[in-house]
Amino acid sequence: MNALTPIFQQAIDDLRQKREADTAEKDQARSAAVARRPVLTNTGSSPIERFNAAYRIEDLMEEFGYEPGSNSLKWQSPLQESGSFASRVYIGDDGSEYFITLSGSDAAAGLGVETASGARRGDAFDLFVFYKHKGDRTAALLAWKEEEATRRKAQRDANAQIGSGAETVPLAGTSSVDQLLNDKVFILDGSQVADVNWPSLVLNLADFKNALAGSKHQVANANGTTRIVAASQVWLESPDRKQTDTLTFHAGAGLITKCPSGRQALNIWRPRACVEEPYNWEWLASYFVDHVAHLWDADADPFIDWLAHIEQKPGELPHFGFLHKAWWHGTGRNWIASVLTRLWAGNVAASLDLTGLLDGGFNDRLSRCLLGIVDEVNEGGAQKYRAANRLRQLVTPEVREINPKYGRKRMEHNAARWLIFSNHTGALPLDEHDRRFWVVSHDSQPKEASYYVRLYGLLQDPDFIASVREFLLRRDISGFNPGQRPPMNDAKTALVEFSQSEEDAVCKALVSNWPVDLITATELNAALPRYDALQNSATRHAMDRVGIRKLTKKVRHAGALEGVYAIKNHAKWDAANADQVRGEILRATKVGKASAMESDGYE
Repeated sequence: MNALTPIFQQAIDDLRQKREADTAEKDQARSAAVARRPVLTNTGSSPIERFNAAYRIEDLMEEFGYEPGSNSLKWQSPLQESGSFASRVYIGDDGSEYFITLSGSDAAAGLGVETASGARRGDAFDLFVFYKHKGDRTAALLAWKEEEATRRKAQRDANAQIGSGAETVPLAGTSSVDQLLNDKVFILDGSQVADVNWPSLVLNLADFKNALAGSKHQVANANGTTRIVAASQVWLESPDRKQTDTLTFHAGAGLITKCPSGRQALNIWRPRACVEEPYNWEWLASYFVDHVAHLWDADADPFIDWLAHIEQKPGELPHFGFLHKAWWHGTGRNWIASVLTRLWAGNVAASLDLTGLLDGGFNDRLSRCLLGIVDEVNEGGAQKYRAANRLRQLVTPEVREINPKYGRKRMEHNAARWLIFSNHTGALPLDEHDRRFWVVSHDSQPKEASYYVRLYGLLQDPDFIASVREFLLRRDISGFNPGQRPPMNDAKTALVEFSQSEEDAVCKALVSNWPVDLITATELNAALPRYDALQNSATRHAMDRVGIRKLTKKVRHAGALEGVYAIKNHAKWDAANADQVRGEILRATKVGKASAMESDGYE
């Protein structure tokens, strides 16, 4: 083969260098595009802004048949008849993407909006409307709304899985008897077997033996021969096996502890592994602190103290939880939930279905729980009062019976704090005597989508989660009182007032103004707004909330046998005789009673 001439060799080298330079430029442009790839947040001030934060223009152009130029910034529209690359993607000062097209075909088809120079400009959503929905903007918005709902559900499902710490620790393979004696614990209650390294992984004895069917042990016979037996059976019959009476959860306690009834128990609580704090932990944690300050405003410090208390004293249960109400969707509260589920993975019941939990017989999602997060509560009618009353009963008890769908019941030490989100003022009705919820109201609209892109990107950074933990671990909570009564702040006052029904208002007025301790059923029906008030469950709940209670026996009054209710001093009047009851009813005249109620605005 003839050698190449120097001139020709130089030309080839020049072409190779140009090709390599073009490839490097293309790779650099693609890397920059990937770096700009948005994070799905479901947050932002408008649906279109959220769409543009969720989709790159380059990805949509490729999907819709555009041909990329050498640097992936210039593109050839599928509408173009010429071979030029008339479309180009730009990045605005705020990080948002937009495209400019000089194609006459694009302009004729109505793609984008005409600029002062005659070119056409658009964003990712404009491409979505034009190519995916044939220019129908309404259809595009409806489709995006459905996609957002699907994404939001997937996001909450992921939080629930992370929060519960769902994991599978396989027992397949072989284990020696020594390993079993070291790691396994026999639970007398129900003949169960647990692992000291993963106490939450519990098998019944039959399943345990099946899982270890491949593990054998050689045993000597009396005649000097040997036989092969199951290692699980040798472990079971060994006097050296570990054994406890039952299982329990006791946050902050040791591996072997006492269950609420005092029996010896294997503790399925495991403390967090110690990790070295990132060198820039204060800077990383500031993103979390700043967003809490944005959402909680004047109540941010108490809320952060409450969170720090979970990290520092997981076994000490506060007597109150937080109810956070926002006027707008998409403010980033789900990001807070996402951080907390990663912070205490395995001990957070995230995305709890409150109605299902209260109505169902199984409550295993509350097992091992340090934090329960309800994404939305909004029940109407009498059901919301029922849910509120039952929820209050979940907040402060020291112990809880866990009834799992699969497995045996057990008693656990309650360590579950409650964080409830809602977009409805009256979703969780409270009265002025409530001691269990600190109410926060956030009225601001969502920030720009780029703000949430930055926040959601941090969820994938282990150093960020470690930094939030370090911040909470170091926070001074010496002034935090876990038994304090939440304040009757403006947000709680508004909720209490909104929750008050007409029946509530009348019953409160009766307690304040009725001139005697007793009221007849006839008088009570006349005062209440419904003609069948005493047969209505809402009325009965309203009476119960203010302490109006029916006497055991009816009395004859005004020629008829009449039911009587005690507005005050129920025990006293329930023990009184009929004459004493009639005397108290008649202690005030009909005119005097009407006058007393009219003074408070009720006729």
